[in-house]
Amino acid sequence: MRMPLRPYLSLFIILPYIGDVAHHSIEELESMIKEVNQEQLSEDEILSDKAYMVDAEKHVFMRLEEALAKEQKEQMEKDRQQEEKRKAAVPKKEVKPRGPKL
Repeated sequence: MRMPLRPYLSLFIILPYIGDVAHHSIEELESMIKEVNQEQLSEDEILSDKAYMVDAEKHVFMRLEEALAKEQKEQMEKDRQQEEKRKAAVPKKEVKPRGPKL
């Protein structure tokens, strides 16, 4: 028995992921997915109206919204650690006591 290709072809819309920011907003992507689902697929062929992200290096498949939130949290933590390292590397100024000289 041969499976129809149509549902599987409509399953993925592959778009570039540039740096740490998705090229399209989540709303734009999900709007495209909903449009394809409504206009091209029957109800039993629809898998989801949500956008997903695949990270082949990390072997991760998750909703795009969750992936971006996780990425943002990781970047904030990385920035915090770099700031702590920067502060630790700055030599502390010697504090001279104030008051009348004797």
